[in-house]
Amino acid sequence: MDCCRNGCLAYTGERSQQTMRDFCKADRFYAYRKVTKTTRYFSIAAWMTMMLANLDIGPAMMDLMRKALLAVASGSTSRDDWYD
Repeated sequence: MDCCRNGCLAYTGERSQQTMRDFCKADRFYAYRKVTKTTRYFSIAAWMTMMLANLDIGPAMMDLMRKALLAVASGSTSRDDWYD
């Protein structure tokens, strides 16, 4: 799939016809409509599996999720309550 050369967006769905990223102003195409950057699609399940299995990332993600669930259960709506 086409994506922003800065890696900040994939041109999918409602953005599939855009030719320039509205935030960073990067062009989607080089001359002659050659795409500047593409990426393969990975399902969210595959990404989450890889990230949670990583010993450097997984435990911190699980801890953050527990804190988020506890904050929401206690009625908090601020993400600041999720972090130490």
